Amino acid sequence: IEYIWHFLKVCQKKRWLTRGLRPMPWCPRCGTALSQHELIDSYEDVTHRAVTLRLPLFPKGRPKKGAEAESILVWTTTPWTLPANTALAVHPGLTYLKMRDAKGIFYLSKGAAVRPDPKSGAEVVGEVKGRALLGRKYKGPFEELAAQKKVKVRKVVAWKDVGEAEGAGVVHIAPGCGAEDFELSKTA
Repeated sequence: IEYIWHFLKVCQKKRWLTRGLRPMPWCPRCGTALSQHELIDSYEDVTHRAVTLRLPLFPKGRPKKGAEAESILVWTTTPWTLPANTALAVHPGLTYLKMRDAKGIFYLSKGAAVRPDPKSGAEVVGEVKGRALLGRKYKGPFEELAAQKKVKVRKVVAWKDVGEAEGAGVVHIAPGCGAEDFELSKTA
């Protein structure tokens, strides 16, 4: 242990240590952060119900008179993280369907596992690459919460790890709720 403290002192003197933020697993029972080795063998596979949200997209540029409302479908198995949403991620190279139903236009990836209810009357009216959705601003869930008022802009960002095997091909990003989300928030 003395050697480890000495090593840290040397690192500090050479300014190799930096201060930063990262999400940490937290024990609600004892009110402390948990290390990775404390989590080994603590996971178990559980089946959760998923939710699919339809989040409104703001028009690009000046809205055309009579333009249809547009939205994007987002699927998540972690709905408790939705109040921390700050971005939506799409894969720039995937193809996204532009679909229309009674509520207007919506987007989801072409190979998405989530499909609109056939009874909804949704029809495909076009296709776009994910890169065409990048930068689009949207209305997030729970914007009325005090913590959400601090989010200046919610937009669609690129993430090459977005896939189509599950969900709608759009990933909801909550930086305080997971390591991948946090890392993406630093670059987007």
